[in-house]
Amino acid sequence: MLLQEGAILVHLFVSIGGDPAGPLVFQLEARRLPKACGRFLDLLYPSQSNQSPTYVRSLIHRVVPGGWAQGGVVPFKEKLEAVADESFAVAHDRPGVIGFANEGPHSSTAQLYITFAPQPALDTKFVAFGRLVDGLDVLRKIEGVETDNGRPLPQVKITAGGNQFTYGF
Repeated sequence: MLLQEGAILVHLFVSIGGDPAGPLVFQLEARRLPKACGRFLDLLYPSQSNQSPTYVRSLIHRVVPGGWAQGGVVPFKEKLEAVADESFAVAHDRPGVIGFANEGPHSSTAQLYITFAPQPALDTKFVAFGRLVDGLDVLRKIEGVETDNGRPLPQVKITAGGNQFTYGF
């Protein structure tokens, strides 16, 4: 994939069974989806307050081989306000599309998914806001974990977010 000028790149580090699995590097579509990308970045890089919800140390709680990984349930004292569906401009046309899970239109909060394969049925139901540009081997490791009814048996955890930068500036 060719990086777009001004693209925001972020690293999502994961562990499997307590062992580092490596980073997933995503190019975010912040120009087209500023609210969704803003919510994701706020949860990946929270304020210094210990009260802020964060993806760091959250679990990938569902793995559907050939489908997606789902996780990012963050603890918070007050319910996060839902983000309206901005656009369905990012197609679920490849492995590594990242977006927000929802409970219907305009109900995305924090839970995210990452596709393992094209998922065109999601294109007008879930807002995708980025694409994997590096780390397909890590994504395949996640897809290959043993599961019990979709729940990963070795714990799959988001351990850190890192190296946010803008390409081309």
